[in-house]
Amino acid sequence: SLTTYFGHDDGNPTTPETVRAPTPWTQHDAAKAAFLLNVTGEETVDFETGYVDDQVNPLTLTFSVLGTATLSVSSGFINQVIPPATNGTGRYGTSGEFYYSTGATGDDLLTFSRTDITAFGYSGVDVGDFAGQLQVTVHFVDTTTEVWEPPHMVGALGASPVAGSVAFFGIPATKPIATVEFGNTAAGSDVFALDDFIIALAMAPIGVPGAPSTCGAPLIVSSCPQLCAVTVPAPTLV
Repeated sequence: SLTTYFGHDDGNPTTPETVRAPTPWTQHDAAKAAFLLNVTGEETVDFETGYVDDQVNPLTLTFSVLGTATLSVSSGFINQVIPPATNGTGRYGTSGEFYYSTGATGDDLLTFSRTDITAFGYSGVDVGDFAGQLQVTVHFVDTTTEVWEPPHMVGALGASPVAGSVAFFGIPATKPIATVEFGNTAAGSDVFALDDFIIALAMAPIGVPGAPSTCGAPLIVSSCPQLCAVTVPAPTLV
């Protein structure tokens, strides 16, 4: 079973398609911090260098030490939105101006050049606002497969609080990953932004103490496909 990290912050409550989610992104940042505690050698691609607006798949993500990863299959592309704006429909990068936009056709496939990558994470914006449930399929080097459906909210017609929302998704696995497939149940209509891709080598989970969250959607640390979860607030992370 997969260990997963997830944290979600609502979009702007009044104009989510044109105004970014209010900061700080407490749950997003807490989930990312917890994930990073459980990996080593992490590297990030934020699309700010070496990419141009409207650049289409296949795209190569180049990491300093951990090789490359290739985004392919779908009609996804690089989009440029200068902060503090959105693209007009709730999407924007979580760092800088550039992000990866999922396309209107096909799932997105991330393929690693090395065979020892055991962890990955990323930030997603505007996920689920047109009734799409994100599905993350992890294909391991040993040819086994696991599917994660993150517990993000699912909305309709670009409405708050799902539209323009920000979430972090992370998986530190116990064996090497070959490819990761990103799909959703409303492909083509529920388009979303992906940014700050992290790949790393996973360590043994160290655990995170916690209590029920009091702000926004919960940060969830799970070790089973059904998300039998520990919910923790950001201030208690160690």
